[in-house]
Amino acid sequence: MNNLVSFIVPVYNVEKYLKECLDSIKNQTYTNFECLLIDDGSTDGSGKICDDFCNEDNRFKVFHIENGGVSNARNYGLSLFKGDYVTFIDSDDYISKYYLEVLLYLIKKTGTQVALSQIKRVEHMSYIVIDENIEALKNDYMLYNALETWINKIHLSSVSVLYSKKSVENIYFNTNLYYGEDLCFLTDVFLCSKNIVKTNMNLYFYRLNPNSAMNSPFNIKKMTEIDAYNILINKYSFSKKLQNEIKAFFCSRLLVMLNNFYNDNVFRKQYFKSVIKLYRKNLKYMLKKDTFKQKLLHIFLAVFPRLYLNIRKQFKKK
Repeated sequence: MNNLVSFIVPVYNVEKYLKECLDSIKNQTYTNFECLLIDDGSTDGSGKICDDFCNEDNRFKVFHIENGGVSNARNYGLSLFKGDYVTFIDSDDYISKYYLEVLLYLIKKTGTQVALSQIKRVEHMSYIVIDENIEALKNDYMLYNALETWINKIHLSSVSVLYSKKSVENIYFNTNLYYGEDLCFLTDVFLCSKNIVKTNMNLYFYRLNPNSAMNSPFNIKKMTEIDAYNILINKYSFSKKLQNEIKAFFCSRLLVMLNNFYNDNVFRKQYFKSVIKLYRKNLKYMLKKDTFKQKLLHIFLAVFPRLYLNIRKQFKKK
């Protein structure tokens, strides 16, 4: 296997974790790669760390650009990469040293264009050294129909995926979305793919970083997740089954919004009513998957939303 593989790593103010991320890339057992570091206007020491890696290893290349968000940074990398395959790594995460070797092996073995890795969540201060049995990694996998990934929630992130160059041709991240952009990108890839292969082993380590965008307090940008699901529902217009799965998942995400942001004054004044309306509209799709107890709670929320959320707030205080 002599194929060139490209890493695309958006970087923004992650000096605390960046070296660990880049070391895990540098130490890959499959060595024929380029790593494109897209420094998205960092104001801490991240840019210098990128420069240092590039000076030490010519497989690393850094591009310092004005801050435009993670989707813009990934698109910048997509416009530049030269590999036969490409993968995205978030700069506060890290990967097993076998990450490329296993995913590339599975693509070759199964004839697919996309390979997925399991994602393991780790505490934000943890860094685990992985020393797995390589043969076990190579033989523990499942083959899936790409469009069925929504049914089983096989994979919902653009990271920890190895894409063939063909599978991402003319596909980019929607820069108008700040949440849900991964799902829209994956959907475009999967709509152009027949099958995908996924290893059952943990090769990608997602750090639970309290300063990441996913863990930040409510802001208006988080409401673009609703736009993302509307885009997804339209993309799957050819399949009612898949649309209904997305609507059920969408409803569960609306529930998370309500639970997480009800105490925020801006959310409550500007978005609460519209989110409840969408929740009621899509609730029937989620109820099909609920236990009896869950159905009662979710129906109660739909009928008496403020009462439900105030009661929940009181229970959380105890």
